[in-house]
Amino acid sequence: MYWLLGGVVSVLCCVRFFRDKPKNRYLSTSTVLSSGQYNVVHIAYDTEKEEHVVMKTIQHASFQTHNGKRLSVYTEGVLLSRLDHPCIVKLLEIEHTPKTSRLIMEYCKGENTYDIVCRDGPFSEKTALYIIQNILDTLAYLHRHKIAHRDIRPENIMFDRHSNTVKLIDFEYSKRVQTERNMKFMKTFIDTFPYCAPELMNNHILYDGRCVDVWSLGVLSLIHISEPTRPLYIS
Repeated sequence: MYWLLGGVVSVLCCVRFFRDKPKNRYLSTSTVLSSGQYNVVHIAYDTEKEEHVVMKTIQHASFQTHNGKRLSVYTEGVLLSRLDHPCIVKLLEIEHTPKTSRLIMEYCKGENTYDIVCRDGPFSEKTALYIIQNILDTLAYLHRHKIAHRDIRPENIMFDRHSNTVKLIDFEYSKRVQTERNMKFMKTFIDTFPYCAPELMNNHILYDGRCVDVWSLGVLSLIHISEPTRPLYIS
């Protein structure tokens, strides 16, 4: 019964993102923020609100499969549609075409913290503590909602020095976990290697994605207050 209710809630959460919008409302620019094997992320322009947004375009033909079933583009969209936190990027809309799906998200001002540290050196202790406190609060919010981010790294944290705004982005690898009584452990190796928890080094054990998030945040804290090019060794 509970799984049926959860499915209904998931559908309702997404419906509001599929309302009819003016054709060609979002115009993609030539500015590419990132690209991967399965998607490309552009800066786009919202002609209705006259402001910049972020457009993540996913090719249907490139979807991964698992046990013969195609992984749904709704995974990231459904999770983001359920979340409302000042430090989490907001999903504005989901668009579909025969060949692609597009997630329209808010444009986060500033830069990712890795680029900032590489260019300007480590943050001051005060600034680093501020960023970490915000991400820690964000993870607490996600984990209360039974969601593991699974890709906590400086490249996925946006920081705007002018407004002191911190945003966690890129929920492509995020996943829901079950209740404490019926814990759903994970086995897919997802996290970026330098930020991986020790249990991810063993392909034969299952892990709790929330614990992996906390470990990655600890490594990220070190990056923010030390030289980012300094190698990290695991003994």
